[in-house]
Amino acid sequence: MPENNQSDIHQNKIYCGTDFYLAMRAECGVLHGSSFRFKHITFVQDENLHPRQLLALDSKLKPLLDELKERFEA
Repeated sequence: MPENNQSDIHQNKIYCGTDFYLAMRAECGVLHGSSFRFKHITFVQDENLHPRQLLALDSKLKPLLDELKERFEA
């Protein structure tokens, strides 16, 4: 039986608070849904996060996450 690897579940996903998710969804032209894919990244709305909070459990997305936070705050 294969081992369940939890890191695969979160690979290439960015979890977003409601405010950030709605702004990204409008920017990308997505009409509805609680998640969407842009290039190789899946943006997921997480209502348990602060409205402007971003969370990525994939260490490869850390630089992109920092860049998105800077642009959203500007």
